[in-house]
Order: sequence, then C-alpha cells, then structure tokens
Amino acid sequence: MTRQHIGPVAGWLLALVVAAAMTALGLWQLERRVHKQALLDAYQQAMHADAQPLAAALASGAVAAAVSDCGQWLAPVLVLDNQQHGGRAGHRSFQPWRSDSGAVVLVEQGWRSWNGNRHLPQAHPLAGQHCLRGVLLPAPPAGLRAGQSAAQPLPGQGWLITRLEEASLQPLLPSLPADLGRQILRPHAVLDPGYQLPEAVLPNTLPPDRHLGYAVQWFALAASVLLLALVLTLRRLAGRAGRRSLWRP
Repeated sequence: MTRQHIGPVAGWLLALVVAAAMTALGLWQLERRVHKQALLDAYQQAMHADAQPLAAALASGAVAAAVSDCGQWLAPVLVLDNQQHGGRAGHRSFQPWRSDSGAVVLVEQGWRSWNGNRHLPQAHPLAGQHCLRGVLLPAPPAGLRAGQSAAQPLPGQGWLITRLEEASLQPLLPSLPADLGRQILRPHAVLDPGYQLPEAVLPNTLPPDRHLGYAVQWFALAASVLLLALVLTLRRLAGRAGRRSLWRP
C-alpha cells in the first residue's frame, strides 16, 4: 500500500471507530428507555392490581407489585442525599419495616428540601405497629460512582447516605437482610406530613422520552461522521482526477 493510500484508509478506520462508539451510546440510551418505560408500565399495572402480603410480593420477582400488609417500624432512617424535586435540592428518606410474617423492606418516607444553611437534616423515624398499602419497586439506581459511598450519622437515629445499595447498607443495618437495598415500598400516601411524596415514580433521573431524544442525537452524530468521511473521500478522488486530466497530452 502506497503512502497516498494510507491517509484515506486511516481516516476511514477512525471514522468507523467513532461512528461505532456513537452508535453504541445510542443503543445504550434506547436500552435505558425500554427499561424505564417497562418500570412505569409495571407501576401503573400494580396500582390497579390486587394487593398481596409483602412476603409474597418479594418472592414474586415482579418488577412492581401491589402490597397490603401490617408490621412494625424498625430503625434507623436512611436519608439519601442529592435528590432533586421541583428544581430544588433535597433528600429522600427510607425506613426499614418488618411485616408480621417477618419480611423486611425499606419504605419511602418521602422527599424533603435542604434547609438554607445545609446543616445535617434531622431523621424522623416512625415507630410502632403500622399497616401499609403501596407498590414494591426497584430501589433508586446508584448512578455514577465517584469514590466510596460515605455515611454520616444523623440526630434522631438516622444515616445520611449517598447511594442506596446493598454494599453500603450492610454496615449500617447489620441485623437486617443483606439484600435490603434491592427494593423499596412506595406507599400510596405520604406517611409523615413533613415530607412530600413526588408523583414521579422515577425521580432524580431522566424520563424515557429524554433517553429516546439522546439516542436519536447519537445516531445522527454517527451518520454525520460517516457522511463527512464520504464527502472528504469524494473530494480527494475528484481532486486526483483533476490533476490527472491536466497532464494528459
């Protein structure tokens, strides 16, 4: 292969690699859209389905399941930091709850805004026997992991955490099941008047339609890269043909 052919080949290889990477990102966005839309559809179905005890809902393996059960509140409260709602910064609180049959789940107390001075929030644990109705859902995703998950003790029997995941919860809840961070119970109504229960099932994350928009953008960029490579190749060939015609007798 001569030197004049190495440049176009290298250019096309680079274009193909970049286009493939952009296409992969677009496919990943479509996958996220399908996953989140399936969760929203499952939630809507569970809202109109017959409720079942917590133990049966956990054992079903369903994406979302309607729950109606009675049990006892446990401690401590887990306060998840960096949660947006209505354009304001705040936190979401979750408290362990054990049904009378022994099944345990994290119940969402709701969202509360940060105070202006950013002092550590006060935990507000519920106590005693309580009957719950709600929908069992996957726990909020951890998102991008930047460093180790930190936990700070809070006044009122609570912990301020940055991620709701099994590995970070086990040291804080040693006496509770190790898989406690996989699912949460979202009650039908707010349990504490000091909290808000956002209508969005997927708070603090992108909706499915936004993922579709990003996917279209990535695919369009991939097509643009290939189109640019084609245009440059055609110009190069046209220039070479023009130079040859000048030397013809």
